[in-house]
Amino acid sequence: MFCSNCGKEIDDKAVICIHCGCQVNTPTNAIAKKEQNGCLTGCLVMILIFGVIGIFFILLAGTVGLHSVNEAVNQETGQNSSALYKMIINK
Repeated sequence: MFCSNCGKEIDDKAVICIHCGCQVNTPTNAIAKKEQNGCLTGCLVMILIFGVIGIFFILLAGTVGLHSVNEAVNQETGQNSSALYKMIINK
């Protein structure tokens, strides 16, 4: 590795340059930052996946719920209430 200040070759594990005394930007810092970005990306992907699954179950529960309400209205009124739901949904 080479010093970014004086350009002389230094040890890969060096923290400061032995020639000019400046602090060296170590590649391990870049690797750590890259790993943090990977963790953030993984977390965001997991949140997205759970969000999509949650929306799917909410929609499924809503459909099942509407069906049971529709059946209850049919039993109470003795009429098919599908037309009523179409009118309510279109409003």
